[in-house]
Amino acid sequence: MYLPAGDIHLGVKLAQLLVVDSLALGATDVRVLREQDWFAVSADRDWLALGHGGSNVGNLFSSVTPMPEAGVNSIRHEVVVAAFSHDVVTAGHGDPVVLSAGNDPDALAIGMRLCRESHPRRVIAFRCDGQR
Repeated sequence: MYLPAGDIHLGVKLAQLLVVDSLALGATDVRVLREQDWFAVSADRDWLALGHGGSNVGNLFSSVTPMPEAGVNSIRHEVVVAAFSHDVVTAGHGDPVVLSAGNDPDALAIGMRLCRESHPRRVIAFRCDGQR
């Protein structure tokens, strides 16, 4: 896994990783929304439940999980998003679930709203600053 240095916002790099993962796991309609330092990646399929490790969605954000669907030595990138983000919210077939939260409830409200306004199958919204 490589996050190259440069002028691209860290959130763009993290969103790119989630887009590739969701497509590799069978999604066909993937969208990215950005509002301030929040990014929401949503898809027409619940890619978190698919592939290796999909039976324990919570673990995907807290431990490195292999992703053989993407090739030898590949990993799922939810854990990378969690590591580099201030806040992470996800929603599948129900209400958004806060996986990690910083100290700004107003900022968290943006992520919750992005989850509610995105694809109904799966969305991951995360907030990070542009540095790293």
